[in-house]
Formats: sequence, C-alpha cells, structure tokens
Amino acid sequence: MTPVDRMAGQDLALGDASASGTRPGFWCERITYRSLAVDSVTSMATYATTNPAQAIRRIRVEVRVLASSLPPREMARAFAWANERGCLGALAALHRGEPCGLSLNRADAWVEWTVRPVRFLSVCPTGGLAACLIPTATGRGPSTSGSRRT
Repeated sequence: MTPVDRMAGQDLALGDASASGTRPGFWCERITYRSLAVDSVTSMATYATTNPAQAIRRIRVEVRVLASSLPPREMARAFAWANERGCLGALAALHRGEPCGLSLNRADAWVEWTVRPVRFLSVCPTGGLAACLIPTATGRGPSTSGSRRT
C-alpha cells in the first residue's frame, strides 16, 4: 500500500462548509494538445473530488495507461512520477492548498494533468437533494418544473 492509498480515506478540511455555503474540493483536468508547437486541444477530461489522494490516484492510473505509448525517456519519467516521489510531492502540495501537475510528451501529442484546490458552491440546502425539489401541483411528489404551487 502506497502513502497515497493510505491517505485515500482522509478528506481535506479547508473550512466550514455550512457557514459559507461552500465545501473544499479539487478540480482535476487532463488536456491533450496536438503537439508542443500547436496550441490546439485535441481532448479534455475533467474530474472533481473532495479528496486529494483520489485526485492523485486518478492521475497515476491515467499515466500508467498512457506509459506504454510513450518514448523511453518519457516512459521513465511517467513511472518515476507515478511510482516514486512525484506523486507524493503533488499530494503534499494539495494538502498545503497549492496546485500541482504533470506534463508528458508523446510523439504526436502533449498531455498535461493539473489539480487545483477549489471551493465548490452548495447548490442545495443542507437537507440534501429532497430539499431542493419543488412539490408538484398534486402535492404528491417532487417536480423539477420550476413552478411553485401557492
């Protein structure tokens, strides 16, 4: 079990969500560019989590999947980051409230992973999703129509 795996169950407490209407979390992105020279995005994936270890674990998995298609030098960098100190430094940065990232060069593309600490806005009251739903005209169940019976 790696240090990242041991920390997976620990959410980062960056403040009180009830007082501010927000909750701490991490915004993760993977952007693939056509090449180093061209700033054209070929694909983008996003992921949100409240746990820094989950964010790093996701990058580690994606890096390992991509590693077999990398040139030897980049493959070594990828495995060094995923299996050694790189991911631990990234995890430490997230716990300090700092962003982190990794970039790898494929023969035909440039891939960047970034993770940033963020504050997620609470869309629903603390009562959960049921408190956000509006009763239907019959009064028997929730409705998302946006109209309210008076």
